[in-house]
Amino acid sequence: MALLDREQVEKLVNSGDEYSCRLLFEHFYGKTYAAVMAITRNHQTSEDLVQEAFIRAFNGLKQLREPSKFGAWVGTIATNLARDYLKKNKKIFWTSEIEKNYSSSEVSVEDQLMEKEEAREVRSLLRSLPSEQYQVIILYYYYEMRVEDMASFMKVNVGTVKSRLHRARRKLYNLLQQGELNGALNRPSSNKGSLNPPGSNKGRGEGT
Repeated sequence: MALLDREQVEKLVNSGDEYSCRLLFEHFYGKTYAAVMAITRNHQTSEDLVQEAFIRAFNGLKQLREPSKFGAWVGTIATNLARDYLKKNKKIFWTSEIEKNYSSSEVSVEDQLMEKEEAREVRSLLRSLPSEQYQVIILYYYYEMRVEDMASFMKVNVGTVKSRLHRARRKLYNLLQQGELNGALNRPSSNKGSLNPPGSNKGRGEGT
């Protein structure tokens, strides 16, 4: 199907009928699945969690104050479910399923986030983050969410989001400084931002 722009997403959310929900599901499923899969590393679990996330999102459409942000909202719901699943089961799936279940045409969250050049190394580094830090990195760089929106969707205060972003960046930067991924932080930045040393610059909603 054709890509939906913000105005079309808003109209579909405001409509909320079965046809509109189906279009929203088809448009945002792949991106949401990729984010969840990167956390759980399990295909069947990811499918189940994404299905649950969309059900919750569709049941709560009237609660969404900015309909055009439906994609970020369902992404937050889904990654929260994934984090809760890992906490409940106290395990992470380090299997080959993530490779087997992505088709050659699918692009992972981190591949898009870091422009693909060192995708394997970047995936490894991002997966070393605690789940709450991984979540804010994905929402900030992949979904391009403002800190204030992340705090609202995640039901935490802005300071908590900033703290998680800061700790995640610091850990990634320290790993990179140790030679895990030489030069990754020095590539020209895209419009999605870059993982610079903590405190080097301010991004969306990070000003004091």
